[in-house]
Amino acid sequence: GVGVAQVSFTRHDGPDTVKAPLFVSFGEDIPLMSFEDMLGYLRYFANPSRLNALRNAPPERRATVWAEFLRATDPVPETPINEDMQAYFGRIQLANSEFRMDRNPGWLSDRGIVFVALGEPDQIVEQNVNQTISNTQMGNTARIQIWQYRNYNSQLIFYEETGKWRLTRPSETEFLALTARRQR
Repeated sequence: GVGVAQVSFTRHDGPDTVKAPLFVSFGEDIPLMSFEDMLGYLRYFANPSRLNALRNAPPERRATVWAEFLRATDPVPETPINEDMQAYFGRIQLANSEFRMDRNPGWLSDRGIVFVALGEPDQIVEQNVNQTISNTQMGNTARIQIWQYRNYNSQLIFYEETGKWRLTRPSETEFLALTARRQR
């Protein structure tokens, strides 16, 4: 299973045995973390039912359930890595460096969440807004960013509020619908 294990080597021609600690990870290029932390990181990668199957697996079955999860989410099962998961963790890493806010990791900011879940937008347009935007979309603001995703036929609008970029309410609704359709 995933976690700390021990491997033992015994000589066939004698009583000597050597033991060494071993850590079984979630996969190549995936950061080391606890099982619960991993499930938190995967919230925008897989649908809730797949994550619940992992969460509810008893410890002795976690390795098997994890292997099933990897097979089910791997776009190219013939290769030794899960390309989508590798790209997903790469986006988390990039979001952490690009969208960091205060003490929170960048991947949990509004722009970071969208970037991690949907990938890099096809186009980003930043505008200064000289008029008051309806309060149902955003508060009084001077700057907006429009992220365009052609493959989803969608654009998401962020507004800057006290130095932080936030999704507008309609864009947040659109984002939730997109992620629900996209998750494996």
